[in-house]
Amino acid sequence: MIMKIVIIFLSIPMSILLSGVEYYHPVDTLLYKENLSIPQVTLLKAIKNWQKHSYDRPSLNCQFYPSCSNFCAISISDKGAIKGTIIGIDRFLRCNKFAIGKYEIFSGGYIIPEDRRLSDNLIFKHSNKNKNLGMALSLLPGLGKAYYGYHNEAFHTLKYIIPFVGLSYYSYVNEYKITFSISTIIGTALWISDIYGVHFISKQYHANETRN
Repeated sequence: MIMKIVIIFLSIPMSILLSGVEYYHPVDTLLYKENLSIPQVTLLKAIKNWQKHSYDRPSLNCQFYPSCSNFCAISISDKGAIKGTIIGIDRFLRCNKFAIGKYEIFSGGYIIPEDRRLSDNLIFKHSNKNKNLGMALSLLPGLGKAYYGYHNEAFHTLKYIIPFVGLSYYSYVNEYKITFSISTIIGTALWISDIYGVHFISKQYHANETRN
């Protein structure tokens, strides 16, 4: 997952340089939408560059439907550059080896059930959780997810946030301004996406609790 974020981030300047070159990937259709801002277009082109790399490599096939890159692109297109990116990063964080058994199999009619692609609908096994406490704990990376019983996901989140926090501190102390800026931006985005991730869990959890 960390490589996905880094490659997409580094693809942004390349996407500007190659803006006149035609490629055909799922994100292309979103680029034809009207009223997209410059940041939205730039991020979508960066995702398209990632897809040029990932689509030819079976090892990078996503276990979710839609795939994480397409999910992120749709979020950026619909929600805007900042909010869409945060939602997309949350999906990247959720797409890990612990996801199997935590999410329902996708059955929306776009792919056959035998593909066993995961949907974004959580499978809940816990009860009696307080929404306000869960969101308060989310201010500390990983704690909100751990509170809702997603301990592996909490560890997975920390695994990516801590290195960027350490790199930011190291770069600040040694006055590496560019490295400090990049690591701080990525680390902050990961942290905010973790908060959104707890909101995502909380929203489905309490909706499920109400139905039951």
